[in-house]
Amino acid sequence: SRRGIFVRSVISSIAKRMESSPCGGAGISRRMQNRSRAEYAKAALKKIPGCRLPHPGPGFNEFVLELPRPASAIHQHLLGKGIVAGLPLEQYFPDRKNDLLIAVTETNSRAQIDRLARELREAL
Repeated sequence: SRRGIFVRSVISSIAKRMESSPCGGAGISRRMQNRSRAEYAKAALKKIPGCRLPHPGPGFNEFVLELPRPASAIHQHLLGKGIVAGLPLEQYFPDRKNDLLIAVTETNSRAQIDRLARELREAL
């Protein structure tokens, strides 16, 4: 049918544009992998008592984690253990002293995310 031909043409056009885009097919796959790892990290970190996601909606590879204690002290503690646990937001937003901005990329393995969750749980 004409409708089927039109739909296939649109899908083909979109696929060609995605492949020729700056991020290309591999870039799109990498972005989805980042999002998957970020969702894994969100699920692991929000299970820690006292931690919550103040903005629980969908996101990409960054999210805010609210801690039960000042984030800067926890951040420093985790740095001492060789873990870069995000960016304390208090330096940019004084009223967000317990918030960490967490970014997850393709360089972060599930084992690293699990270690972050384990060390964060112990630090709190």
